[in-house]
Amino acid sequence: MPTPHHLKNLAIPSNRYTLREAASQGQILSLRCLRCFRPPVLFLASDLLQVLDPGRDCFIPPPFPCSKCGDSDAIEVKLRPQEEAAVGRLVIRRLSHIKRVPVWRNERLGDRPA
Repeated sequence: MPTPHHLKNLAIPSNRYTLREAASQGQILSLRCLRCFRPPVLFLASDLLQVLDPGRDCFIPPPFPCSKCGDSDAIEVKLRPQEEAAVGRLVIRRLSHIKRVPVWRNERLGDRPA
């Protein structure tokens, strides 16, 4: 049986995953803040591919800062496989849609747009 990923030494480059590799293997990214000790938030790597660079390292830097304390240095990222026993019981954060928001600014009438 191969060594589980969370037991591998991440300082060795061959033990690291890109987001594309994690998505192709159906991995789940578990993000947990070590500063405010919130419970981990789980994302499908395939969902993160749609909003982040596919060649990005899964671990350093973390994909998002903590939504409670705002710190990104204390985020612990772990990869875990999708297990059949967890289907229907595990809560995963899924990408619903991507919203494009228009940005407005005030200008004086007659000024040229920048």
